[in-house]
Amino acid sequence: MSPFLRSILSYFQLIPQPYRELLLVLVIALLLRWVGVKLIARIGRSQRLRDMSHSTAERQKTLKSMLIHLFDIAISLGTVILMLSYLVPATNLLWFIGLFSAAFGIGANRVVSDYMHGLSFLFEDDFRVREKVEIAGVIGIVEQVNMRTTHLRGQNGELLIVPNGEIRTLRNFSRGEFSPANVHLHIFTRDVGLVTDILNDCANEALLELPDLIEPWLVINEKGEMAITTELTVLAKARFGRAAELRPKLLEWIYNRLMMAKIEIQP
Repeated sequence: MSPFLRSILSYFQLIPQPYRELLLVLVIALLLRWVGVKLIARIGRSQRLRDMSHSTAERQKTLKSMLIHLFDIAISLGTVILMLSYLVPATNLLWFIGLFSAAFGIGANRVVSDYMHGLSFLFEDDFRVREKVEIAGVIGIVEQVNMRTTHLRGQNGELLIVPNGEIRTLRNFSRGEFSPANVHLHIFTRDVGLVTDILNDCANEALLELPDLIEPWLVINEKGEMAITTELTVLAKARFGRAAELRPKLLEWIYNRLMMAKIEIQP
């Protein structure tokens, strides 16, 4: 045995028996925590966990932090109960644990709810960091998701911190199959039939020239009203998130086709 370990054991023998056992429990708890953190870090880097939780880098980091936090709570509670068992009679200890559990359940109900919802968000993948969502009536970009709260950066630059337990309804603007890129045309009523035929005939051609357009458009009259002029709506579907880029190109494309047919567009 090395002189260093021999000196530690000699000092350990000088500690009174009850405190010696308490110190031993504390040392074992610290060692367990150190080993547990290393294992969690190794598991967090595994490909299987990434596949199971569909993890991005941000969610992987949050999941790792959550596991360490839960492990810390379990180690801390186990250590405290074990240390109290050396100082308090078993009957009184059971009463203490029961009263503490009841008080914790009542007082920390909202906190527990926040943590449970945070855990579900991590695995269900309802939204991710940098996605645009609407939470609690506020539209913004998700900046951070942790076990208890979600941080949302509003459109005016404000930061909204929402407890996860209060997120009941969520709108995610960053996911979907398509984005609407509708355009409206005002023409003379006498040209409605001609314009409709022209636009319907060239709908497939537009698919080849406008890559962000995902299917042939549909020409309708939304209001169902007739006067000297009539408003037609071209219902167009763009690739998701590409509507803003497609709409100006679509307006120009339709305008050129109508000008070639000498159709007058009204303001």
